[in-house]
This record gives sequence, structure tokens and C-alpha cells, in this order.
Amino acid sequence: MKKKLFLASLALIAVAAGQSSGSLAAGQGTTVQAQQPAADPKAPAVIAPNMDDATPPIPVTKDVIQRLVDDRNARVLTPKQIDSVRRTVDAARRAGVSPYPGGMIAEPRSRQIPWRPDVVKRPETIEMWQGTLSTFVFTDMSGNAWNIKSVSFDCTLFDDGRSCDGGTSAQGKAGATDATNMVSLQANSPYSYGNVVIRLDGLPTPIIFVLRTGKSAKTDMAIDVRVEARNPSAPPQLISSTSLPAFDDRMDGFLSGVPPQGASQMKVAGGQAEAWMLNGSLYVRTRLSLLSPAFTDRVGSAEGISVYKYPRFVPSLLASVNGVPTSLLVSGN
Repeated sequence: MKKKLFLASLALIAVAAGQSSGSLAAGQGTTVQAQQPAADPKAPAVIAPNMDDATPPIPVTKDVIQRLVDDRNARVLTPKQIDSVRRTVDAARRAGVSPYPGGMIAEPRSRQIPWRPDVVKRPETIEMWQGTLSTFVFTDMSGNAWNIKSVSFDCTLFDDGRSCDGGTSAQGKAGATDATNMVSLQANSPYSYGNVVIRLDGLPTPIIFVLRTGKSAKTDMAIDVRVEARNPSAPPQLISSTSLPAFDDRMDGFLSGVPPQGASQMKVAGGQAEAWMLNGSLYVRTRLSLLSPAFTDRVGSAEGISVYKYPRFVPSLLASVNGVPTSLLVSGN
């Protein structure tokens, strides 16, 4: 009897234990399910690719390779195209150099202007070009440098690099430390019209020039102004002549190295000199000082070059070379 009761008790304990284990397992399962994240309703569904719509690979043939090569070559400029680009760039650069339409560039020229203080005449017109300098050089009738006392002009139109300080007029003065017989002017705009008034030391009469910009195809870059007077500051010079010198406007051409039309060049032996015959007169261009025979006219430049005029042909001239007398022999060409 006791044995049956014992077995019955074990059976009840086993049943109770089984129920407890089932309840615990159910609770744990609920907890695990609660910890799992809920599925995202916005997540797209993964669709397996349809291999029936896939494009087959293009076979690599000679035609395909040639098309690739042609496409590559089309992206490279040919020599003609490169030259065309260069010409276009060069044309743009040339157009940018000149401030005038069409890329116009003026032709430079040099001028010799004789100026007489005792003669009233219309002022000479100086043709200028924006981007270039016009330089004036002043000498007396013997070729001695004649220093500038003052320069006056409109600074809104022109500039000399030292007189304009923001004002509308310039009164540049050359003192003892910067004495010079040269002044360079440039235009501030492509088109302008004005004048310049230049005073020389010891000369009471001012020299006036008209300045004009962009009106001519030529620009006066070098202007040699020879004043038909003697610079009072120049050293004295003894000249032996049978008559007073007469003004000869053709001597400016010989002085600049461009003889007038009709001049016949002669040969000169014995020194650095050039000679021409024109209308029966002899013209000699040299850096030497000619002592004999007496000449009838003489002009000089600031560079130390002089032109001597003789009324007739002279076969032999006496010159001074560093203080030593030297003979110059003139003969026909």
C-alpha cells in the first residue's frame, strides 16, 4: 500500500513539473518574439533579375576596334587645326597691341625741324600715336645742346613722365641737377588734340608745337629741333668765313644721313667723313672738326655730327682729329 502511494506521488510531481516547464518555455518564447524587430513595411522587396532580358556582350571585331580608334582620333587636333588656332590667337594678340580698330600700327619717322625765333609762323604739328613716345631734342645752330627750362601742356591729354602730378596742367622745370635738352611726350588717349609750350634757357621766345593723336598713319618718334640762334651757355666757337652763313634747308637731309634727291656721293679718303655734290656745292658730313678751307654754312646735331657746306668742289680738306691736323681727300665717285 505504501509503495502505491509513493508511486502516485511521483506521478503527480512529474505532471506538475511538466506543466511548469511548458509555461516557462512559452514565456521565454514570448520574450524572444518581443525582442525581434518588427519588419520595415517601407523596405523594397528584392526582385530576382530576369535573365531573359540581359543583353548579350558585343563581340570584339575589327570594325569595333576601328570605330574606337576613329573616335579617339577625332578628339585630337590635326596640324591644320592647331595652325588655325594659333593664327586666331596671334590675330587676337596683334589686335590687342594697338588701341585702334583693325589693329592699326603707325609707321615711325624722324623729323628735323628748323625753328627761327625771329620768324612768326604757324606752329609745326607733331603726329603722335598712343603707346609710343615722341622725343624732342633741342640744339642751336652750331649743334650745341640747348637745355630746357620748362614744359607746359595739358596733363589730361599728354604726359612726359615727370611733370604731371594729378593736375590739369604741367609746369615742369629742369633744374641744375637734371638739366637736359630732351623731353619725351606720350598720349593718354587714342585720340587727342592739344599743344605744348617749351621754354629754353636763355631764349625769351617760347617754342610751341601742336600735338595731334590718332590722325595720321605716321608717328613722329624723334624730333630734332634746331634753333636758328646761338645758345648763350655754349662755349665760344671761332669760325672763319668769307661771308655770313646762309640758311640751307637741304642740310637737314645730309645731317640725318638721307641726302636730298639729285645729290651725288663722293669718295673721301683719310678720315671718317661722307661727301656729296649738289647744285655745284660740296656737302661734307663728319664728326671731325674741319679747319680749312672756310665753309659757308654748318649745322650740327646733339650726337656730335656736323655738315659743312662749301660753295664749290674742294679736293682737299684739313680736319682736326683729337687735336692732330689730318687731310681729307675728296674725289669723284
